[in-house]
Amino acid sequence: MDLWTIRERLKKKYYWSGVECIQDFQQMICNALVYNIPGSKIVAQTRRLELAFLTKLVGMPKVEVDEAFAPIKQKKGKFIHSITTLD
Repeated sequence: MDLWTIRERLKKKYYWSGVECIQDFQQMICNALVYNIPGSKIVAQTRRLELAFLTKLVGMPKVEVDEAFAPIKQKKGKFIHSITTLD
């Protein structure tokens, strides 16, 4: 996983929720830390990027509601909507 792939997936509306995008970002961070030499510039930059990302993430809303807020099923005339939490 890399930033270019995440950007392209965002452009193409690949993700169904913000959580999926966050998981890809976390996978990219993990890969960078696992496959690079501890103490290297790449690892230091990865840590800075991770800190910046987490700082922005903390300021985001905790509940995510789909743009379309599409009902997922109907029960006794009432619609049940899809809501994803970021906890």
